Amino acid sequence: MLKIKVLYIGSGRYAIPPNGYGAVEKHIWNLSNGIRSLGHEVYIINNVVAKNSLGEYKFALFSTREAKKIDYDVLHLHTAPTGFVYSLLGYKFVYTSHSRHWSGAYSIRDVYGLSVEKHNIKYAKEVISLTEEIKKKMGGYEKIHVIPNGVDVHIYKPSSTKNKTIVLMGEVSPRKDIHIAFKALKGINNVNVIVIGPVKDKEYLSYLKNIMPNAIFTGEIGELKMIEILSTSMVFLHPSRSEGLSMAIIEAMSCGLPVICSDVSYPLVSQENGFVFDSKLDERQITSFIKEKVELILNDENLSKGISINNRKKIEKFYSWEAIAKEVEKVYKAVA
Repeated sequence: MLKIKVLYIGSGRYAIPPNGYGAVEKHIWNLSNGIRSLGHEVYIINNVVAKNSLGEYKFALFSTREAKKIDYDVLHLHTAPTGFVYSLLGYKFVYTSHSRHWSGAYSIRDVYGLSVEKHNIKYAKEVISLTEEIKKKMGGYEKIHVIPNGVDVHIYKPSSTKNKTIVLMGEVSPRKDIHIAFKALKGINNVNVIVIGPVKDKEYLSYLKNIMPNAIFTGEIGELKMIEILSTSMVFLHPSRSEGLSMAIIEAMSCGLPVICSDVSYPLVSQENGFVFDSKLDERQITSFIKEKVELILNDENLSKGISINNRKKIEKFYSWEAIAKEVEKVYKAVA
C-alpha cells in the first residue's frame, strides 16, 4: 500500500479539534483521523491567533514557514485565506471549499468571499466540492470531486429520551435567518427553543430575544453537551438561505432529528428526511411553512419516528467518516 504523508492547515481561528463551535476545524480533525486509520501519516498546522478574517490571512502566511519544515506528499487546505496565500506562493494543494458563498453572494463581503473561492479552485491541484450543486457553480473543471462532509456516527446518535425541544445550531448572526424561525415558533405553545452557537452580533441577539424572550442561547458549548441537546430534541430548524453543506444538519440527522430547512441543503434533506422550503419565498411564506411543519412533527409521532429512522440510515451509509476518508484517499493518491 502506498503510504501518503498528508499536511492539513487549520484556520488559525479555532482549535483542532474545536472545543465547541468550528465546523471546518471539526472536519479537518475527523478527516485526519479517518486518513490516519487507513495507514497514512498525518500532520496538522494550526495556532489559534486569529480573531477575524484578516487574522486568518496572517495565520495562513505564518503557517507557510512551518509547512516548509514538514516532508509531506499532499497539502490539503480548507479555508479561503489559506488557499489564497498558498496559491500566491506557488504551492500545489488539494482544496476543499466549505464556503456558503456558492449558494449566493448578497453583500460586498460575500462577493469578495466568492471571488477568493473561485481563485482558489482555479489554482488548486485537485478540488473537493461538498455537493453536486456547488460543483456545477464552480465551473467545468475536471479536477473537481464531490465528497460531502462527514460525522462521527459513533457519538452523534439518537437518544431514547426526548424533550419537547426545537433546536437551531450555528452562529447567531442575521445571515442565519434565526428571526424567521422565531416568528414561526411564537404561536406554538409548550415547547423549548434552544440556539446552539457563538453570538456574532449582539444587536441581532437583542432583536431575537424581543421576539422570543424564553429562548435559550447556549453560546459556544462543548461537543458532548451539544450532542446531548441534539439527541434529546424533537425538531431541528435550519432556516439559513446561504449555506454550503451544513455540518449542523448532518449532525442533527445523525442524532435522528427531523429537519426543517431551506432548499440550499437539498439533496442532503429531502422528503424522507424532513421538510424543505423554497429559499426564494418571502418571509411571511417561510414563517407559515415552518410553523405548519413543526406542528406536524410534534403532533404525529409515527411521522417523527419514521423520519428519524430514515435520517440515521442515510447518515450511516453516506456521511460516516469511514466512508468519507476512503473517498478522499482516492484524491490523495491521484496527487501523490
